[in-house]
Amino acid sequence: MEEFIAKHLFELLMTAAVALLGMGYRLALKEIGKQRVERDAIKSLLRSEIITMHGRYVDKGEIPIYAQENVQAMYEAYHELGGNGTVTKLVKEIMELPTRKN
Repeated sequence: MEEFIAKHLFELLMTAAVALLGMGYRLALKEIGKQRVERDAIKSLLRSEIITMHGRYVDKGEIPIYAQENVQAMYEAYHELGGNGTVTKLVKEIMELPTRKN
């Protein structure tokens, strides 16, 4: 028995290493998928809030400075997460609104 173990120890160790690497790979893929879902969810929430703020402040014809700064920060995060398209146009319209102090 000991002779068998000594003779095949390297093979056993390599098999165990490959199994562990396979488990690690599956866990990494699962985590990457989870992060992708979280990123997309955050991007969607930012997009929704920018659209809501656009409707609110364009209807009023003015925007508080703090809200304009908030829109800019949300847009930068949205853009960093890969968002683009219609939101860029909406943010431009928000930034062109006259500002008020509060």
